Order: sequence, then C-alpha cells, then structure tokens
Amino acid sequence: MKRCRPAFAKAFRANDEAEREDLQSEVLGDIIRLLLAEDDSGDFLQSRFWLYLRRRIVTARRDWLRARARMLLSADLAVEDEEGAASAQELASSELSPEDRAILSDALARLPHPLRELVILRFYEGWRVGDESSDTKSGAEPTLSEFYKITPRAVRKRLAKAQGLLKSKEG
Repeated sequence: MKRCRPAFAKAFRANDEAEREDLQSEVLGDIIRLLLAEDDSGDFLQSRFWLYLRRRIVTARRDWLRARARMLLSADLAVEDEEGAASAQELASSELSPEDRAILSDALARLPHPLRELVILRFYEGWRVGDESSDTKSGAEPTLSEFYKITPRAVRKRLAKAQGLLKSKEG
C-alpha cells in the first residue's frame, strides 16, 4: 500500500482528502477482492499489478467524475422554489427558469461525455483553463490543462468545439 500511494496522490490530486480516501479504498478493495478470489479472475492482477492499478485508478476517477457531473446537473436543475415555478426575484437575479434549466440539461446531455465534463468543470465549477500568463500554480487548485494533461490552447479549442456543438444543435 505504501508503494501505491504516489500513484494515488498523482491521480487524485484534484480531490479533497475525504474523496481521495474514498477513491483509494474503492481501488484497494477491488484489488484485495481479486487477490483473494478463489477463481482465476485475479491472474492478470497478479502478473501485471502496476498496469492493473493504473487502469483501475483511471476507472475510479472516471466513475467519480461521472457521478459528480450527474450530481451537479441534478442540483443545478432542481427547482429551488417550493411552488415549482421561478419567482420574479430569481429571474431578476439571472437565475434560470425551470424551462431554461430543462433546455440546458438537454443540451448538455447531447454533448459527448468528455466535452460535457469539460464544460461542467469550466462553467459550473469555475475551474481555470491554465494559461501560462496567469499566476503561479497554487497546487491545491488544479487547472483544466493540468487535470486533462493537455495544453491550455487544447482546452480552449475543446471548449470552442463544445460551444459550436451546442449552437448547431439549438437551431
């Protein structure tokens, strides 16, 4: 487990401590289950441990991001008004109406998963793109380019592609 910690720290650096521990325990639980299995389901794990660990970490992170995206969308699309309609105060403060929320949900659902995830992290979570001209790395707050391991230019291109897809599907 000590030798696995650097792999966990690198892969789950965007998560807070509690989430990191949950993801680590999920991965380690799966590994232990396979190692103790009576059938031959753990053979690959035993012969290619590090490859299996990297793949299982990627899967755990992907599942966490999907669950987080679903949670964000459901929280953002939930009607906050008790009567089920948007009040004048909400509309005045640029809150989305239930109809606008439904349209937004449909539009995001039509985007390919990687682009949807990027849009949600950028515009709902407020993650920075990761320009080199910005302030130095804070370490605790990863940027989109660091998270996806791509250049800031590639992040901006993907965001533009998502915006283009959303515009082409609305008309």
